[in-house]
Amino acid sequence: PNAYKGNFILNANNNLAMYLPLTNIGEIVKSGIDLEAQWRVPTEWGRVGLVAQGTYMLNSKHRQTNTAVYTSDLGRFNVDTGNVIPRFKGRMTASITRAEWTGSLSVNHVAGYTDADIKATNVDSLKIETVSGRQVPSFTTWDFTFQYAMSKQIEFRIGVLNIMNQEAPLSFVQTSTQIFGANTVDSNLWGRTIQAGMTVRF
Repeated sequence: PNAYKGNFILNANNNLAMYLPLTNIGEIVKSGIDLEAQWRVPTEWGRVGLVAQGTYMLNSKHRQTNTAVYTSDLGRFNVDTGNVIPRFKGRMTASITRAEWTGSLSVNHVAGYTDADIKATNVDSLKIETVSGRQVPSFTTWDFTFQYAMSKQIEFRIGVLNIMNQEAPLSFVQTSTQIFGANTVDSNLWGRTIQAGMTVRF
């Protein structure tokens, strides 16, 4: 009330009235570096290519009001935002392309971070304790895709995501109300997945 006392008035009947305009009082500040490199060369087997992309975060902070102190969620869970921003995410893809088909192999990497605090039972003392500062390891997966053009009108695609069936690391950052114990934003919860598709142009 003291911060916004100009929004409170007494009307002619001495009743309290409030003026409630929409005001942004919080603030989010983010900065980072996007990196990308591409290389292609023709060979007797086809055109070979390599693409590397990544984002390295320099800053990610938040405050709930314009007078509050900033708190960071960079590389660690922030209870104020309910979020964590890994410092680095990247993807590198090697491919070979011929006239009618393309095959590619990709590696995806997400840096580790400090997990959210969790209350757990100590099996030795049988007492509930708060576990804090736990480190979630980095997460790396491999994907393979193959695309074949039967003609200019018909195209087939098949992909195998998370080829090594890498299990999502244990994390108590709650990114879904239905899933507990895994960060569904920064890791692959479903394990190895096979996708198939076809495009028909008329």
